[in-house]
Amino acid sequence: MEFVVHNRRNMTLRAAFIVAFFASFFTHAIDFSGLESREPQEKQFIECQTASGFSIGAAEGSTFEACKGLAEQYHRGGDYAVLQSGPLFCEEISESWDGPEYEIVYKYRPYEGSSCIRYGSSGNRFKNGVVNEVKECPHDDHPAFTIPRDTTGNGIIDRCYNPAHIQEQLDDEAQKAQDDNNCENLVLDSGNNNSASMCYTSPTGSSCNVEIVQGAGYDYYQGISSNPLGCSNSDKPPFDNKGIGDERDDCITSNNTNFCKADKTKHCTTNAGIETCDDGCLQIGDTFMCDPKKHPDVGEGDSDYFDSNGTCSVVAGSAYKGACEELGGIWDKSGDYEEARCPSSPMGHCCLLYTSPSPRD
Repeated sequence: MEFVVHNRRNMTLRAAFIVAFFASFFTHAIDFSGLESREPQEKQFIECQTASGFSIGAAEGSTFEACKGLAEQYHRGGDYAVLQSGPLFCEEISESWDGPEYEIVYKYRPYEGSSCIRYGSSGNRFKNGVVNEVKECPHDDHPAFTIPRDTTGNGIIDRCYNPAHIQEQLDDEAQKAQDDNNCENLVLDSGNNNSASMCYTSPTGSSCNVEIVQGAGYDYYQGISSNPLGCSNSDKPPFDNKGIGDERDDCITSNNTNFCKADKTKHCTTNAGIETCDDGCLQIGDTFMCDPKKHPDVGEGDSDYFDSNGTCSVVAGSAYKGACEELGGIWDKSGDYEEARCPSSPMGHCCLLYTSPSPRD
């Protein structure tokens, strides 16, 4: 089975959701519709306030019991802290809560230098503030689902997603993009295929949707996209790989001649606005190709068409092997043209030498 693949990496042929702490996931939009999700954890937070309405923070819970820790921290960090550091303070006796009233009883000196004989108290009155309901990820029962999302647009988290599932989707999308790129870079000799659209199975096993491209004296199939379901499940006819030309990358067959991708700058010159290209080269769309039998720098690089190290039995064909054989001559690599045609002469006669043109690099 023969196949021809043309890679056009360097050619152009015709043809949100963001979460800051997981920003690396969301360089582009994620399709959450097919991802598994879980309910978020529902929590209540109460705003803790002093009796005058000053907020001292929020604590998880719905009653003032949740505020005790913040209330104690707030009180001990205020006037009581100043009292404790003073010279009259002796020791703390007790701490108590009575409803929202917080009180500390302590012992102190009536004056500096005296014994600790007096008792005093310090306290604050607190009250319940607003209770807010919050939804967070992950749920306690589903710790792996840490990515929050608001699916209704009302500003409230209602679903949690697993970052491993998101990464798996990104990997699949990256592979699909790579497969699409590989398929889009395909050019296949049409061989005996003639359907407008077909499905091609590459040697690596990937499946590609291809479409025929026809021009004056040539036709080939251009890759369009990958087929993730495979050609066996495609509604397009399978591409027949038999008899589609020489097995070389970057090549197609046109009019029974194999052409391979070539560097145009090496085979064409422009003079006074007129472009002249080497024999055996042609332009197909945006692709420049040459016959590898004539040009050793294309295809597999094994052409000896321009081999000038030898002699030809036909003098007019002594420029290089290809010209010799095209004129029906025999190329002899054992001799040199100049030495064979112009031997040194004892009579001092000189020869008119034929200088062969050098092929372009």
